[in-house]
Amino acid sequence: MFFTVKKFLELFPDFRLLAGADGLNHRIRNAFSADDPSFTEWGQRGDLVISSGYAFRDNPAGLADALRELARRKVAAAAIKLGVFVSVLPDEILKTADEVGIPLILVPPKIRWADILTPVIREISRYENIRQTMEELLKKLLLGERLYPEELQSIRQMLPAAAKNGCFCIVVSPDCETERKLLTEQMESFFSGERWEGCHTEIQNRLVFLAAEKAEPCAREEVRTGLEKIARAVSDGERTFAADSSMADRGTGNGSTADRGMTVVRNGAANPRADCVPLIFGVGRRKEQLTDAPVSYLEAIRAALLYRSLFRPETVIFRDELGSALLLGSAVDRQLAAEQESQYLYPLTDYDRRHGTELYATLLAVIRNDWDLKAAAAETYVHYNTMRNRFTKILALYGRERLTREDKFNIETAVKLKLLEGPNGTA
Repeated sequence: MFFTVKKFLELFPDFRLLAGADGLNHRIRNAFSADDPSFTEWGQRGDLVISSGYAFRDNPAGLADALRELARRKVAAAAIKLGVFVSVLPDEILKTADEVGIPLILVPPKIRWADILTPVIREISRYENIRQTMEELLKKLLLGERLYPEELQSIRQMLPAAAKNGCFCIVVSPDCETERKLLTEQMESFFSGERWEGCHTEIQNRLVFLAAEKAEPCAREEVRTGLEKIARAVSDGERTFAADSSMADRGTGNGSTADRGMTVVRNGAANPRADCVPLIFGVGRRKEQLTDAPVSYLEAIRAALLYRSLFRPETVIFRDELGSALLLGSAVDRQLAAEQESQYLYPLTDYDRRHGTELYATLLAVIRNDWDLKAAAAETYVHYNTMRNRFTKILALYGRERLTREDKFNIETAVKLKLLEGPNGTA
């Protein structure tokens, strides 16, 4: 749904990729020609940089450092003429392009810059119009609004794999503008290769991605691994924005304090928002018919909302993994739930409040580790004897010497009900 380096090479069949094939799916957002020695300082996310090599006429090896800086700035690709100011590129240059993932493209020496830039800008604009149209149609589809036959046909034409092989929805809620842009970029890149097809829209501050495999269905773990990798990349990108104010200005549009903020930890990495919540991807089930995509969308929302009930930190939650949380979240009587929580959790939370202890947190750690005290001690970085003493106190508050299977079931149910209340219901 956007203009990539691969499409750029298709537009100019006489151009040749020299190195950096891993970046063929980079999105091209802008293009400019540059021969000033400081041109790397101009590079921004998604730029296609075209050079005659003049800046490297006396030091061709200097292009390696330029490529590293362009990669740091998330430039889409670099194109260079050979035979004008630079005759040959050292092997180190090609190796660097491969290492940093920046496509390095050979441009014929006699082509004019205008003959490159004009069609590139035209294609960027054309793909942007297609993307905007697709976003609006996808939003109508997922919200169950009426689609005219020609609109549904447009979706099928723009997403042929989804129409042929079925599709599923992924929902994620960005915490700030910087995160929204980084998530969009990473998701677009992931779902634009040879393996996948996809597009996205935004509904009620949620990013919604409709995804489909171009060939055979993939394993669930492939989706999970890809989304977890995206989460790490977003966290890394947020670290970059937070550490480099100049890049933060370009990334957010205005460099506002709200988007740079203080750096805290999210999912094991720095985050520029101090009040952030965990980054969670909810994944709906695959639907054979494109017209059933709204069902997958609602399933993805529910998966993301109910992730708290799984007792463990998760980045990717599939609807099918929710188990009893689906029933607890939709069919529970809130009055009965409050009674369950009062019977099994209030003794711990009340004791914690009065004595400044962490018995409820200890209980959660024990449940997450299948009631294994040694594993819970390792997870929480406390000595096993400390964990055992805390659990002994928990048993005393329950009036038990040991917990039966029924006790454990009731306690876990009470905890799930409490966690389903949301952040304010979590101790």
